[in-house]
Amino acid sequence: MLKIGIFRLTCFTILLSLSVSIPVVAEDTSTGTGTTVKSDKLKSMPEIPGLSDPFQVALYNTLKMSLESDQEMIAIDSKLSAYRSKFKDQNKASPEALVNFKEGTSTVEGAAAMLEQKQQDLKSLCMAELAWEKKIDERFVTVEKLISALVEAMNNDTYSGIDEFKSAFAQMANFIGDQNATSLVAELAAIRAKLSASSNDLQTAASRKNISSLDFSDKLSQLETMTQQSDPVLQNLLGQLDKQSQSKDTGATQRFMSGALGMLSYVPGGVGDVADFAQMAYDSGKGAEDAKLLHTVYLYKRAEIRKRVISQAVAQALHNYELANQTNNAFLLSFAKSQISDLAGPSALEQVLFVK
Repeated sequence: MLKIGIFRLTCFTILLSLSVSIPVVAEDTSTGTGTTVKSDKLKSMPEIPGLSDPFQVALYNTLKMSLESDQEMIAIDSKLSAYRSKFKDQNKASPEALVNFKEGTSTVEGAAAMLEQKQQDLKSLCMAELAWEKKIDERFVTVEKLISALVEAMNNDTYSGIDEFKSAFAQMANFIGDQNATSLVAELAAIRAKLSASSNDLQTAASRKNISSLDFSDKLSQLETMTQQSDPVLQNLLGQLDKQSQSKDTGATQRFMSGALGMLSYVPGGVGDVADFAQMAYDSGKGAEDAKLLHTVYLYKRAEIRKRVISQAVAQALHNYELANQTNNAFLLSFAKSQISDLAGPSALEQVLFVK
């Protein structure tokens, strides 16, 4: 595996070549271990091999199905696939080509990217990459949240009558259909039955120590840092931004970069960023410098969105862990540990939460 951590779909797409369209879910016969999640509809989505955690098999297969049922995602994926076929080596392409630069449009387009406005017509590779990654990453958080709600309710044998379960099921069915949502519940029930006979989590949840309020923010920060540092997508984007910041250019792009990397350590201010960009675009002049500035804006927004979604996913996982402890919900505790291992790596459980 190239990555044990968050958003394997995005990670593998960034780090591997274009995938071949193949069936949905299959055993990974090449290694004899784990399950491989594959898409036969989304051309830019490569297979995810070697999943051995049953929670992660359920999560990533559900995520894949929800994206395959999304017509907007299918359109974005088709555009991205076409652009990647055209620009097989982005390092050799000019910023003008990557952003499909046209004189007089960069200020409006850059401001739209900064505000994360939907673009009906994805006119460039950079625009398509931003839309594709944002769609997948934000859907990951939504799907994981809904599965969390299902798992929480299913610790109770009469879960089908619980309002929270009904609500989560209905929302999940909107993404993947009633039949697939029913299959997901059956899959989770099978995981619980197997854990009931084999997992210490189901036997010792009541004895777990809760995280104190003083420790919660510290542990959240630790898990976020570990996830960010191990996330190849974020690190790749930060590397590209850092490379541009080290360039000899002294124009508008360099001025934007001087603040962009620093802002990624905090929560960027949205409107202020757009105002700064508009002024820099005005100052940049025309041609290559304007295109380079726009290209940098897309990289910056992709990194910012990635960091934000990582924070949301880590917060959800740690919330599940604490809620499971507070309510003695052993099934949710098992899922929370799976989430944390997937996000920050298996060592995070012992290093941050002091559990195995």
